[in-house]
Amino acid sequence: MQFRPVRVRKCGIAVVIAVGYRLANDALREVHVIDIDASSTLLAAVANPHRLTIVLLLCERELCVTDIYEAIGLDQSAVSQHLRRLRHAGVVKTRKHMQLVFYRCENVAVKSLIDTLKELFPSLEPPRLRNEANIELRATVHGISAVRS
Repeated sequence: MQFRPVRVRKCGIAVVIAVGYRLANDALREVHVIDIDASSTLLAAVANPHRLTIVLLLCERELCVTDIYEAIGLDQSAVSQHLRRLRHAGVVKTRKHMQLVFYRCENVAVKSLIDTLKELFPSLEPPRLRNEANIELRATVHGISAVRS
């Protein structure tokens, strides 16, 4: 932010301070609006029970669509749509390896939100992965860590 030189008369300094204060206030207000928008986007993305379940799974480990839909019992297309929405909201990241796309949650704000939800609701846990052996094998074949984070 740059200030133009202002002619200083008797109250010139006060004018510069007032202008600077107004600009600083506007900047803070803009940052506040951005924070509110980001927060509401994040909350809207995880507000759906299926998406929250997916996020719970992905906060523990990196998984592909097959692992996720087997764990939560939805169709593959429904899981893909939920993952697309989470990806566009910045909740999950992807990594492609050969034919498979792996999803993971690296967003610090999301992990913090999940930790807070787990404190508020101690029984909030991700569903058990049905095919743990296949997930371990796929992780080994595709060179990812199958260890939970």
